[in-house]
Amino acid sequence: MWNFKRIALLTAAILALGFYIYYSDRASHERAESRIQSKKILQLPDKNKIISLLIENKSKGPVEISKQNNRWWIVKPFRYEAEDLVVDGLLSALTLTTWERSFPAREVNTEEMGLWNPEQKITVTLRTESGLEKRRLLIGRDAPMGKFVYARWEESGDIYMLYEQFAKSFDKSVYALRKKRIFEIAADEVSKVRVSLEGRNFALVKRDGKWEAEAKETAIDPVKAETFFSDLAGFYAKEFLDGIDPQNPDLGLAERKHSVGLTRKDNSEIVLWIGKENKEKGAFYGLKEGEHTVVLIPETKIWEMPRSLKFFEKKEESAKKPEFDKVKVEKEKKSVEAVRIDGKWRLESGNKEQESVVNQAVNELIGYLQNADFGDPDPAIKEPPLTPEVVYVKLVTPGKISWEYTFYKKDNTIVGQIASQPGYSRLDESVWNEVNQYYQQIYSVKKA
Repeated sequence: MWNFKRIALLTAAILALGFYIYYSDRASHERAESRIQSKKILQLPDKNKIISLLIENKSKGPVEISKQNNRWWIVKPFRYEAEDLVVDGLLSALTLTTWERSFPAREVNTEEMGLWNPEQKITVTLRTESGLEKRRLLIGRDAPMGKFVYARWEESGDIYMLYEQFAKSFDKSVYALRKKRIFEIAADEVSKVRVSLEGRNFALVKRDGKWEAEAKETAIDPVKAETFFSDLAGFYAKEFLDGIDPQNPDLGLAERKHSVGLTRKDNSEIVLWIGKENKEKGAFYGLKEGEHTVVLIPETKIWEMPRSLKFFEKKEESAKKPEFDKVKVEKEKKSVEAVRIDGKWRLESGNKEQESVVNQAVNELIGYLQNADFGDPDPAIKEPPLTPEVVYVKLVTPGKISWEYTFYKKDNTIVGQIASQPGYSRLDESVWNEVNQYYQQIYSVKKA
């Protein structure tokens, strides 16, 4: 039998083995961490120590970004706010990238490696306890083996082989570095929105956590409000027109006529002034209040705004709807006509036993066309799609006035020409399904 002494010795041995494994594994992990840290191209405890980057590429002009009041700005070749996510990616590349190999510069030909006349130069300005410190990283040619490039800190005696992706990450255009979103603000920080477009002036205000139309103090559907803010969040600068005078009358910005403005809870504002359309670029001129750089806003984003506003507009009581005494519906050159006799719709030719089906289908079709909200015409649509399916509807009043509707379908694209409305409207597929269904019901009676 095991005595107490043997059990105690065995327990002690097991505990000792456990402690040995734990501390051995911990030490191994720390050594691995230390090796990784020692191989980092820029060894810093905190990437926030970096306050400036000057990036010089042979194929591009120099670009400098600087941290000011906890925000990153492009300061060369001009001053403009930088995109935080892009800058953070550059800082991470500097502070997390490790070298694959290193060797003394005295043992190799640095000219052949492209380090005398480097492809890229990255000057890093650091804030240290002793003040500001500048370090310049030189990026040379591609290494002959693998996907690596040669690199060297200026005045350093070591050369490193880095993955080529590091060099590519710093091959940024000025456009890539610029902040492109117009309204960089969370929806819950907004207290008021003003829109002035296409003759519409509209304002939403938040009261007690709920959105209301400012003028009529009418509560707004929160789902519709979310759609509206989603449209606003999509506003971005398609192109920056540096050096163009915002007062140029050809831009339509000097008049300060059209705008979209957001008010924060602290009453500060973000206002985008919208000018004339640049049809060649498929965009509108824009200018943020307080800035001097003209931008191009995609026309699709501008056309979305009136669409959003229609969600909130109070529908006025409709005028008396016209009466019709003749209807024609046609698809693929197969047409059917109905006339109104004694208050009921009948086919000019067809199965008289199914006149009730015709009467109901025609009444529902007319009601649908009169009550549906087909939205505003989309100026971006200049013509219907090629080789589409087409449904044509013609409603004729007793005074011989015609109301014509033409619906085009090509794959998932639905376009409509709506009575008394110029241009083409982009429609939902449900519109096509409804109209096509009425056609099928009426035409089926004619065939019977």
